[in-house]
Amino acid sequence: MNANYDLNDSLDSLKSFCRNFVLYRTNEHELIDILQQEIVMNSPRLEMLKDVFLPSWEQLRAILVACKEQKTIDFESIDIAINFVMGTLMFSYNNPFLNRSSIDTTPEYIADLAVSFVLDGLHTKK
Repeated sequence: MNANYDLNDSLDSLKSFCRNFVLYRTNEHELIDILQQEIVMNSPRLEMLKDVFLPSWEQLRAILVACKEQKTIDFESIDIAINFVMGTLMFSYNNPFLNRSSIDTTPEYIADLAVSFVLDGLHTKK
């Protein structure tokens, strides 16, 4: 999941990070489901899992800081921005229990929608 992103083009890096995360989420939904459960429960097992999910958190932090410094997005709190972005990305999986409509979607389409949603939420200066 962790790729190298060019922070000189922070907005493109943010788009790529979000898209890659959603596609990874779709392909490895069981793993992300476990991580979500442990995070929501604030489980003592989180310490054992930190090497799995903290690199993505830190990668997103670096991208968002670069975006703010380059004035391509604006937000008040880096921690809240990370939580909102990761919440959007982690819950982007098309769960049949929660999504009962019969709309045919592809992982790529969902990834594109997630990127648009995140950018709109962060007040992107396009």
